[in-house]
Amino acid sequence: MKQTKQQYVYEYIKDKINKNEYPPGTPLTEEAICEELKVSRTPVRDAIRRLTGENLLVMTPGIGLSVSAIGLEDLIEIFDIREALEGMSVKQFIDRAPAAIVKRLRDCVDKGELAVADNNYNAFMESDMEFHRIIDATVGNKRLSVMLDAIYEQINRLAYTNREDPAISRLGITGHKEIMKFIEKGDKDGAVSAMEEHVRSVKKYYLTKYFNL
Repeated sequence: MKQTKQQYVYEYIKDKINKNEYPPGTPLTEEAICEELKVSRTPVRDAIRRLTGENLLVMTPGIGLSVSAIGLEDLIEIFDIREALEGMSVKQFIDRAPAAIVKRLRDCVDKGELAVADNNYNAFMESDMEFHRIIDATVGNKRLSVMLDAIYEQINRLAYTNREDPAISRLGITGHKEIMKFIEKGDKDGAVSAMEEHVRSVKKYYLTKYFNL
């Protein structure tokens, strides 16, 4: 199906925000976006409306439209929800994943570990996202996938900003290896606990980095 102009503009701006190419606080105007993408105001206004509804853009009186920041309350809520959803996801994964998918997940962990050893942080970030998305896709719960996609998009804003920090890569691969250990044993309770601890450790990293907590 051919992509509409509305969808194209929406996805273009959203991708820029999620990849931190439009960092928090970046001012945006309809005119500038129209000029950049060579489109009329109608698809731009539609994209702005949708992105404002998703809290990626904010309209401040006297200032105008800008990219929203992820505040303390936002970060806590995002990771608390992620902890609950990913714990549920990995539990269902163990029940539903065939051996070939478990092997694929192991390969993903091994690839991520090599990337960390090589200080290839972009490669690790790709393997990190792949690890979580393999689990989600295997479960096949459509509503769970929609909620996790929304959470991942918000977390990606943080991930892109910090992808050159070796500390977050080491934290990530340690968590993945621990989760994988319990998945390969078929230990659902252990896998859930490991996933929840992994999410909490990443949450703590960001709370310390951005809010000194």
